[in-house]
Amino acid sequence: MSTGQCQAGALPCPPDAVVCTTESCNEAVDACQQTLDDAACQNGLFCDGIESCHPTLDCQDGPDPCVPPLNCNEGFDLCEAAAAPALTLRGLVGLFLLLFAVQTGIIVLRRRGRVAGGL
Repeated sequence: MSTGQCQAGALPCPPDAVVCTTESCNEAVDACQQTLDDAACQNGLFCDGIESCHPTLDCQDGPDPCVPPLNCNEGFDLCEAAAAPALTLRGLVGLFLLLFAVQTGIIVLRRRGRVAGGL
């Protein structure tokens, strides 16, 4: 017979291994009740989305907040355009040689197409 006071003995609803849930006894229906707590999962990181609590799998990352082709920048908590590829020394030398060849007339750039008056 229950007196409405705490009694010694085993917990009627022992906690499970899922960190983001709280177990409690619902005396009205005489059953254990599990409450999910999404706030317990928030890790403060932007790029892994808004975390949520799963009743058996524990905390789950949310979807990526950035839609491709944008990349996630964790340092500034924002989505940004992908950086242009870095120009390497080899690429820079090649560009210089091409410009030098055009400037000195070694290479003549022509437009493709018909010459005026031609066939």
